[in-house]
This record gives sequence, C-alpha cells and structure tokens, in this order.
Amino acid sequence: MKHITLFSILFFYFSIAQAEALTASLDRDSLSLNETAQLTLTYDGKKTDQRPNLTALRKDFDILGTGHSTQHHSYNGKTTSITKWTVNLKPKEEGTFTIPAFKLSHLQSQPLTLTVTPASLPDTTGSDDIFLEASITPSTPYIQSQLTYLLKIFLKRNIQSPQLTEPTANNATIMALGEDKNYTKIIRNETYQVLERRYVIIPQESGELTVTSPVLSGAILKTDTVDQGPRQFFSSKWEPIRIGAKNITTSVKSIPSTWKAPWWLPAKTLTISEQWSGNLNQLALGQPVTRTITLEAVGLTAEQLPQIKAPSLTQANVYVDKPTLETKTNGRDLIAKRVEKFAIVAKQSGSITLPEINIPWWDINTQKIHTATLPQYNLMFTGTISHTENNTSALPQKIVEKTVGTASSKLSTPKNRFWIALAGLFFILWIATLFFKRPKTTKNIAPETQASPNLKHWIKLLKTACLNNDLLKTREYLIQYFREKFPERSINNLSDIEALTEHQKFQQECRTLTRLLYREDNTPWEGRNFFTSFKDAIKSIQKKSSNTESLTKLYPEGDY
Repeated sequence: MKHITLFSILFFYFSIAQAEALTASLDRDSLSLNETAQLTLTYDGKKTDQRPNLTALRKDFDILGTGHSTQHHSYNGKTTSITKWTVNLKPKEEGTFTIPAFKLSHLQSQPLTLTVTPASLPDTTGSDDIFLEASITPSTPYIQSQLTYLLKIFLKRNIQSPQLTEPTANNATIMALGEDKNYTKIIRNETYQVLERRYVIIPQESGELTVTSPVLSGAILKTDTVDQGPRQFFSSKWEPIRIGAKNITTSVKSIPSTWKAPWWLPAKTLTISEQWSGNLNQLALGQPVTRTITLEAVGLTAEQLPQIKAPSLTQANVYVDKPTLETKTNGRDLIAKRVEKFAIVAKQSGSITLPEINIPWWDINTQKIHTATLPQYNLMFTGTISHTENNTSALPQKIVEKTVGTASSKLSTPKNRFWIALAGLFFILWIATLFFKRPKTTKNIAPETQASPNLKHWIKLLKTACLNNDLLKTREYLIQYFREKFPERSINNLSDIEALTEHQKFQQECRTLTRLLYREDNTPWEGRNFFTSFKDAIKSIQKKSSNTESLTKLYPEGDY
C-alpha cells in the first residue's frame, strides 16, 4: 500500500511538471520592412507574477506595444493558468533575425527566425482609405496541385458593416486556409491596419485560370469642410463603398509526359510509414497481426491520396479495414493523411513475404518524380492448427478438451457405441431439417445484386457519354455509378474505381481516360470500347462477389 501511495504522489508531481510549458510563436515568419509582426509568449502552468524580459528584442526591433492576458481553469480542486504576452514588433532593418529564447522560472521557450524583406508598396485597387491586394503562389501551378491565394485588406479608417465575398474561379476547388492575421503597415508615412486572409485553390483543368477577386462592401465616414466667408462648417456622412483587388490570371500546367503512374500526386512532400500490432518475433499461426500503413502529404487533400491495395497471399488470409482520411492545415498548406489497416492471418507455418510498396509522387518544388517506399517484409509464423481446433475454438473449454485428441480403445465399448449411434442419428436428422427448410430457388434477384433505379440511371447516362466520346461526363457518371453501387467505399477518382476490380482491360481504359483528361493530348478516344470494358468489369465483380449461379446481370440488356 505504501508503494502504491508513493507511486501516486510521484506520478502527480511528474504530471504537473510535464504540464508546465513556455512557448513562443510569430503570426508570420516573413514581412517587409514597413510592416509589423506579433510575437506571442504562452505560459501554461501555475499562476505566476513573473514577466518575460524583452530587452534583447530592442536590438533589432522597435516594440510598438505589449499586451497581457490570463485564463484560469479548475479541475478536481486543482487550478492551472494560461498566461499570454503579446508584443508588436517593427523591424529596424532588412535581414534574417533570430528571436531569442525567453526564460520564465525554470522554463525556456524555443528561439524563432524572422525574415525581413525591403519595404514594398502594395499593388492595389481602391481609395487611399481602403484598398485590397491579391497574389498567388506558385505563379504557374500544376493541375490538381495546391495554389495559395493571398488577400490583403488595407484600412486607414474604420468601416461600418463590412462584408467580404469569396474568390471564384472556373474548374477549381476553393477553400479558406487557416486563420486571418492582423498587423500594421506604413505606406507613405501613413499607418494602415492590414487584414490578411489565405485561400487554397486546386485547379481541375490545365490551361488558363482566372481568379476573380473577393469584393469588400460597407460604409466609411466621410467629413467635408464647407467655407462660408470667415466661418467653416464640417459635415459628416456615411458613404457606401464596394471595392475588390485585381483579378489574377495564370497558366495551369498539365501532367508531365514523364509521369506513368495511374494516379497524379503533385505535392511539396509525401511520406509513407507503417506500424505493426504485437511482437513480430513471436507470430503464432492462426493469430491475426495488423499492419497499419500511413500516407501523409503536404499540398494535397486526403481524397487525392491513392488506395494501398492489400497484398494477395496464398499462405494467409488478408482482411482490409475501412481507410481513415483526414485533411487539415498548418495555416499555409493543406496536410493530407490516409491510414490503411490490414489484418493478416496465416493459414500455414513458415515465412510470408509482403511485397514492396511504392508510391510515386511529383515534387512541385524540384519538378521531379520521387517515390515513397516501404521495403519488402518477411513474416515468420510458427505453430500448428488442426481441423478440429478450427471448428471447436468457440466451444466451452471442457467440451473442446473432450472432442480434441486421438482415438482411444474406449470407443469399442458398448456404452460408447450407443452414444456414437445416437450422435449419428441426431446428425442425420439435422441434415434432413436443413434440406426441407431450404428455400426453393427463385428467379428473383437478391436486393444487394439487383440493379436499382439509380444504378440504371447512371448506366444510361454513362453509355450516352461514352458513345458521344465525352471524357468529362464519362468520368463524372462513372464515379456516380460506383458511389451508388459501393456506398461503404470512398470513391473520389478513377484510381479508387480501379481498386474495386481486377479486370485488367477496364483498369487500362481508366488509366487512358485519366491521361486524356489531364493532359493536352489530341489522341482520339473510343468511348464505345471504354463502355464495353466497363460491362465486362461489372460482370467480373458480380461473379467474384457471389457463389450462386442464379444471379442475373446488374443491368438488363435492354437498358443500354
């Protein structure tokens, strides 16, 4: 008991020590000489009256103002505090500067780096009081890659009832990226408040892309001076405004001709990693071991990451879990994550080889192809499983012990022969019951295999698009069909559809469709051939998913 109490006390104090922290952060890691940055120091721990020493900052920055706030939290009689100090910094000169580490009691923050570029004047539209500036990076993006749209709103006076629309662009996906930032900037000796907002734009087609600026509307207070002889009068009124930034046009590059993979992954970084359940040095036959594979990329959404196919193993059964998809942001980039899980159950002892996994991706920074790789892996399973053990594992332990083992001489006694005969009789009666209760064969199609009205609808639209050689509509209707057919699967692109079938001709047709969609390629496309391979692939999926011969086709012949 004393040992438990001592452990609890040590754990309590260790937890408090672990919870205390002092962190430093900047709202931006780069700015121009005529702008300001905000430094935030956050202390998480007990209530304190100490303050950080800011003297070291004055060498490279003017401190324009400071702020201080504290929040208290109580839980189970324990009170903790989160204290924040904010410091507005204006750089004195250009260059790269280090924000030093700050100390508070026994804690120390991490140093930070801030880059200061030459003073700049915004390329804006609007009045001297309020104007907007917009920019994009990179200047020439790839199709389906992340394009960052940066909007800055400059305010010299307050605006009443402000409303801001969103940027728009054809054939592109647009979403807000991170939180807004606020700082000041000096322009021609005038101080402006700046609101900075970021968007991510993912172009879906190559060629020219025009991003239409958001529009800011509201009202500002205007004061006019009226001279009447020796006297002056001042009149004020709210004047409505409606302004935007300049529209931006850029060129979206198509998929490089050197790219051969069935998917297209233009990213800043992409990594693949794995984790295993249990001890890989002690794998027992018949016991599952789970492999968790994680794909992470910067500059993509989770839906863009390809599915990792489960290995096809003759010595083991492989069970696939539903993938986990997550897209988040660090304020500047999209962070995509896809997690796949496979449970492997060996059917025989010995070594099982898992093949190498390669995920090629396009590095948008170096303009080169890279490959994320998991090497080939060997698993060694030991032990034996008898047929009887497999069939009795779910029975109570005592009954299992009686039914497992070798035959003995006791089986020849009259008593045992009586029980054997009785068991045989019950077995025959059970078989007869199953036979007479078995439902008669019917021509009706099981609900899960019958083509629903929605499936027939998408098939008709798909056939029409294929016969018209319409690439975009073929892709759209194909995805809609498979989403309807497999609602439990995440289907967002042609690669996800390929993973649903092993029909090689259809897989090749899907890859051809992908290349023609996203490249400036004038190769003629035969939609009729694509639709034929689609029908064959559906038939192969149907045969694989059912062992009965009475299943009819997923689509009636007269529906085409």
